[in-house]
Amino acid sequence: MLCLKVPSYMMKRIKKYIQQTLSICRQTKIRVFITLTLALLTFLYFKGDHSQTEAEQIKRLVESGFLSALEKKQVTFYRYQDWCKVLHYKREQYASDHRTTCTLSQTPSRPMDSESTRTLHSILASATTSGLDILMATATFESKPPHRIARVEIEVGCGWNCYVIYLYSLKPLHETPTKDMPRRVQRNIFPHWAVIYDN
Repeated sequence: MLCLKVPSYMMKRIKKYIQQTLSICRQTKIRVFITLTLALLTFLYFKGDHSQTEAEQIKRLVESGFLSALEKKQVTFYRYQDWCKVLHYKREQYASDHRTTCTLSQTPSRPMDSESTRTLHSILASATTSGLDILMATATFESKPPHRIARVEIEVGCGWNCYVIYLYSLKPLHETPTKDMPRRVQRNIFPHWAVIYDN
């Protein structure tokens, strides 16, 4: 028998997705068929990505050198997707697509040049080594040398319309979700690592 490890928050997402689908299809005669089909597709999308626990995925993030790659170039924002590539470092913003849906910023970005492209690919190499679908990372650094990463949020894809955010903090994590983002739930995995998801 195949046994899959699916986190409780992912089960909540699946349940919520099915409930939304039921609500949309309530007036039709084929609502049961559509709901079961979508539930099956959702399960198939999620099962492979969550065969690992959050702790195992964090270990892969650390061993891949992804954080070290960000720290070496002092990258404050990284995004790599088929349609959008963004890099913030050296107090400059570079992007392959200048629409705000890509840059997630109102500040104009420069076109990717040869140096920023090399930096982007060096970070991508570490991301690829992890074996995880790293979509984005947002980092802050210590103000004094050696300018270590103080905090970073790493968004990892986990299937269709699904992502998980891993949080690393140089200081041990004790805080609860911030008041300005009450829907975010933070669950500490290690003293310096947590997983964040929408409630």
